[in-house]
Amino acid sequence: MHRTTPAHALARQDPLQWRRHGLTPPHELDAIIAARLRALPAEPRNADFFAERN
Repeated sequence: MHRTTPAHALARQDPLQWRRHGLTPPHELDAIIAARLRALPAEPRNADFFAERN
């Protein structure tokens, strides 16, 4: 069983610790996902289902 220590809990909340390990902090991921979802059209397009052939 995995135990979370107070030090681990603090490290999880610190964006610098996430970056130090090459990861993106959760609050930044939430912002990225929200921005991408806002950029999507409300209705799917044909291009969403079919790939163009070159």
